[in-house]
Amino acid sequence: MKKNEFVPDVPDVHDAPYLGDEPNDDFSNDQYLPLREEEPDDGVVDVSKEEIADEYKKKQISVDTESKFDEAPESALEIHYNEKISLEFIVLGYPACGESIIFILKSDDTVEYVGVVDSYRTCKKHNLEHIISTVARNGLNFLCWTHAHIDHMKGMENILANHLQNDASIVLPRYPDNYKDLCPNQRTRALYTSLYSIIDSKLGAGYDVNRISNPTDILHFNLCSNTSENIYPCSICAIAPHDHLLLRKELRNSKNIANEYSVALRINICNEYFILAGDVEDPTWDHIHNKHFKICNVRYLKIPHHASDSSSDLPDLMARMNNQKCIAVSTSNRRHGLPCRQVLKSYQKFCKEVYTTSSLSKDVKNKSGYGIVKTVFTIDPNCDITDDTKPEGDAEQFQ
Repeated sequence: MKKNEFVPDVPDVHDAPYLGDEPNDDFSNDQYLPLREEEPDDGVVDVSKEEIADEYKKKQISVDTESKFDEAPESALEIHYNEKISLEFIVLGYPACGESIIFILKSDDTVEYVGVVDSYRTCKKHNLEHIISTVARNGLNFLCWTHAHIDHMKGMENILANHLQNDASIVLPRYPDNYKDLCPNQRTRALYTSLYSIIDSKLGAGYDVNRISNPTDILHFNLCSNTSENIYPCSICAIAPHDHLLLRKELRNSKNIANEYSVALRINICNEYFILAGDVEDPTWDHIHNKHFKICNVRYLKIPHHASDSSSDLPDLMARMNNQKCIAVSTSNRRHGLPCRQVLKSYQKFCKEVYTTSSLSKDVKNKSGYGIVKTVFTIDPNCDITDDTKPEGDAEQFQ
């Protein structure tokens, strides 16, 4: 594992370079997909289990979708530390739309591993690229593109071209061959085509490209204390999407399926879970909870789909098996009135703190034009975890 030079935690995004004006930055001309897809009443009966099994055979996919991740490999990357390990999450969002997540793993004060999940930039600043240039001067170890919606992928071509280490892991959904035709508009289709072409070019160049269609292990590492004999196995895995659900949609020729393809990541440290949930919606969360693992011991959650009604089952599932430890963060999508206050309130019932990357108050104008929620988890040699969260810019704690 390559080590990045240690630099200050979060740079001043006011110093980010001006990129010039760009129209339609707030989706004014985008045909964004509806929040909850209604299946058409076309007289088609629901897809049978036999049809699903036949399609699995054609695609050479195992019918056994039970979880196989979190099985320790024979060898894993080792991270040695003296006093502490820290895991930092920086959630970057904008009032109109768009989100990016940076996670940074440090041993003591040395940056060991840096990952980014999704990308967005406004017409004036690429705050994400500025942060990456500061905290990962040797390049990113990990990049995840959760799904093909413009508010999760704008500016990613710059990240792919300029900010990856030569052996970086790239994670994205395994899209069907005709997925370009299912993109909601020409703008998204053009960017999807460009990103896919860039990623294809990385395949033979030493990059670890992971196209995800089922729960999948991505990385295992051991936290090794230099002051004790304690070794703690940790992992990063994808917990979504799920082929079983996707094939049902594909066989019905459903078009509004971008969120069903969304990747969700789970970081496991000391059997505490940190979930970056993309835009995963209710059917997938129900499937994860019932078929793969109980959604418990969650210390951190990037709330899925901007806290929309279409992802409102997750807090109910989590409330049964989580106590007041979880830090939850939501980004915004102003066009759709998100985040939904009622959904945020449902997280408040069992979370320690809930944050948003922009102010929801009608009396407060989002003057900064961006919001950052930075959470630092500190793990000591006994694997005891403490946390500290600070909102910046327009971000605030939800009350």
